[in-house]
Amino acid sequence: MSTVSSRPSGISTEAAYYRTLPEHSPIEPLHSHDETTTIHVLEGVVYLVAEEDERAMTPGDEAVLQPGELHRIFNAGDGEAHLLEGVRPAECEHA
Repeated sequence: MSTVSSRPSGISTEAAYYRTLPEHSPIEPLHSHDETTTIHVLEGVVYLVAEEDERAMTPGDEAVLQPGELHRIFNAGDGEAHLLEGVRPAECEHA
C-alpha cells in the first residue's frame, strides 16, 4: 500500500458538488463535516441552520461552515432549489 505524505504542487484538495433539493423534501438532520464547507445557492430558497448562522439564502448567497460545525439545510421555497456545496479538507500531514 502506498501512502501520500504531502500533496503534490498543482493538485487541489477542494471539491464542489451540485445538489438539487426537491420541493417539500425532508429536512436533513443536524450533522457536521471534517472539512470547511461552502454552500452557494444558485436557484430557489435554501434555509440554513448552523451553530453561528440561521437564515434563508437566495441565489448568490453563500455561507462558509467550519470543520465540525453542526448544520442542516433544506428547501424553503416553492419549486426545486439548486446549490453548489464545496468542501476543502485539511492539508495532508507530513509523515
